Amino acid sequence: MFLLDDILLAPITGLYNVMKIIHDRAEEELYDPVKLKEDLMHLQLQFEMDHITEEEYDNLEADILQRLTESAKRK
Repeated sequence: MFLLDDILLAPITGLYNVMKIIHDRAEEELYDPVKLKEDLMHLQLQFEMDHITEEEYDNLEADILQRLTESAKRK
């Protein structure tokens, strides 16, 4: 009976495993400290070249710094 259950549930467990891998990779990218520091530098460059306003800069900077802080807590 357990073999039949495994066969019937295989597509669901396979999909779950794929979704978990995608989720883990997305979180790694979202909280990668190297990428976040590059994003900060790019953001500062955009601000200095007047491509974004100070308000936009402050909001985006706060978001990146929050993710950087979260990244440090995760390790």
